[in-house]
Amino acid sequence: MWGRLVERVGELGIIRRADLVAAVSDAVDLQLADAGIDAARRVVVPSGVDLIKFSPGEPDAALLRASGLEGRFVVGWIGGFRPFHGLDAVPAIARAIRDRIPGAVLCLIGTGPDRDEVLRNTGGLRDVVHLPGAVPHEDVPRWIRSFDTCLLLAGSDAFHYSPLKLYEYLGCGRPVVAVDVGQVGQVIQDGRNGLLAPLGRPGAVVDRLERLAADPILRERLGQEARRTALEEGSWDRRAQTLIETLEDRGLLPAPSSVRGGSGGGGESNR
Repeated sequence: MWGRLVERVGELGIIRRADLVAAVSDAVDLQLADAGIDAARRVVVPSGVDLIKFSPGEPDAALLRASGLEGRFVVGWIGGFRPFHGLDAVPAIARAIRDRIPGAVLCLIGTGPDRDEVLRNTGGLRDVVHLPGAVPHEDVPRWIRSFDTCLLLAGSDAFHYSPLKLYEYLGCGRPVVAVDVGQVGQVIQDGRNGLLAPLGRPGAVVDRLERLAADPILRERLGQEARRTALEEGSWDRRAQTLIETLEDRGLLPAPSSVRGGSGGGGESNR
């Protein structure tokens, strides 16, 4: 009830007065359309990634050793423990990993309202589930680079957001297994820059993890294509450019030609 009240009185009031509303996903854009926001005042700008901070590199041997993960096949996930992340599938995935991928461990980093429930439901799976808790933001790239493969789950097909973790995985050049929901399937092309699994099928997720565990060449190739995707499609510079071009096209920002001046060298100050 309170959420709907805040949305109606607070968010929608601000949104209706805005000259341009940037939605993080197609699903949110549709919600704006349903709320009566005209297409001329909407643009979709997904999440992005800092390509310098989140870049490829070697696994952090000291980090793995200190965490008791040295020599394991590490399946990593980083994020908030919230319902829409699909973490209710973790016990089933962990049991299948134990049975099918010797030496593998599921490493879930972060905190949130559902973490205690995940802890309870994986109480008998501590040999294959590692829960370090929250880590400083500056350590997140070190962790991602230390994952043999990265995981993205979802709670339902009503997947409204653009997962920041996905772009950070890609930026670090790691192979990804992701549930095919929302805009994830627009970013991950199955078999090229990651592997997609159908929603609601933990066994299918483990099928893909098992395939990656057995094929280091595939992991390397998917990781290289993941980084290429981040470079070509996912940088914050690219997101900023999308927003700037939209503002210019819709007359909300002076076009570059109108502020460069008459001389041939006037454009240098706008770069």
